[in-house]
Amino acid sequence: MKRSPFDTATLDEIFKFDSDNNERLSSRESGRLEFKEAFHFGSADEYAKTMAAFANAAGGYLVYGVKDKPRILIGLKSDAFDNIDPAKMTQTLNSILAPEILWDPLVIKISGKRVGIIYIHEALTKPVLCLKTTKEVQEGAIYYRYHGRSEKIKYPELRQLLDNMRQKERELWMHTLQRMARIGIENVGLLNSTTGEVSGKEGSFLISEELLSKIQFIHSGTFVESGGQPTLRIIGEAVPINSQLVQPNKLVRTPLHGPDILYAFLRRESVLTPLDYVKQICFEQSHFYPIHFFINQTNITIEDVISELEQVACRASTKSKLILRLRTNENLTYGSLSASSPASKRRNHIISSLISKSLTDIECENNLGDFFHSLTYLTGDNADPEFILPLIQRVAMPKYFTLPALVAGSMRKAICHLDLIWYKRNNTKGSQTILSTKSN
Repeated sequence: MKRSPFDTATLDEIFKFDSDNNERLSSRESGRLEFKEAFHFGSADEYAKTMAAFANAAGGYLVYGVKDKPRILIGLKSDAFDNIDPAKMTQTLNSILAPEILWDPLVIKISGKRVGIIYIHEALTKPVLCLKTTKEVQEGAIYYRYHGRSEKIKYPELRQLLDNMRQKERELWMHTLQRMARIGIENVGLLNSTTGEVSGKEGSFLISEELLSKIQFIHSGTFVESGGQPTLRIIGEAVPINSQLVQPNKLVRTPLHGPDILYAFLRRESVLTPLDYVKQICFEQSHFYPIHFFINQTNITIEDVISELEQVACRASTKSKLILRLRTNENLTYGSLSASSPASKRRNHIISSLISKSLTDIECENNLGDFFHSLTYLTGDNADPEFILPLIQRVAMPKYFTLPALVAGSMRKAICHLDLIWYKRNNTKGSQTILSTKSN
């Protein structure tokens, strides 16, 4: 069974007191531990730096309620930590860092005093990069946790980080292929641990979110009645949950997928079932896909769309983030144009070329990352869909399946920005629906 990050042994190690002072901690800040006196949501960029450093290393703990020099346990003096909105915090972190990091909060009492802890998981995909420059972080920087401090990563650690990621990927492929060979390729089914979809030779079925979260904690086990390691055995009846996910004779998913959503937007297609395109995003690994373009093809309100999404049976993480996008005023603008860095200069040039419609395919292809970032600075007044959308189709979409995850994420966010400035209702700039005559 996967060990909890807040197990008793770990907490006892963090909150180890001096033998001669029951308020002073003997534990010190390290590669996996940092103390903060208080929590303030306004300091999110400062916390993001440390969280990115932990995620790029081996994970770690941010502890709030400990005064530094000397390390005295003072406890939380306000309820700011208790009132953390996970969705808002995640959205803030996602505006500063990519790819997304995973974190868990906890409030406990130590020696009668309330303490807040955030555990930052080691990133599955490294490195975690900073998306913009703030008071605490720099755009494009990779932060790493050294002994007791978070700094820009040095070459030896960066080299080791990249080598480890490649080695893990190779080992995972070899392990998976060996198991498939033992089972027989005709008997293999694939589980998407994000959506809960299991697909195989005879079709597909969907594992409920509640059960999926438990399955993901089981690493190995033996199927015996007693002894061995903990194992989960799934029993019961298969229950159809949605006519779009289940057909009478065979469990199948709709053939609609993320790239279909992108292509429909880029081609400005008037689709037959636009709400299905929005619902499909719930089953994707990312919630950054265009939505307002499809909503504009319906006659229902945003609140009606949210109600429909709440009824979709799927993993809640992507769905909740998608609903949050619909309920908030998004700002997907990347980085800064005022800095004198080469990246800022390239983006300024690309923006001017996009507005003047003079950007060439070669310029775009040679600077894809900057191209996507530049798109997020366009407005409904200066962005021409007749020029921009075919450009993305010609240059970016053929490479979409081979793009690094970070670049592919920037592409989707750029398309979401275009979706906002052109199609979001009640937007004073470019709120008209722009469709082509092509349909599904």
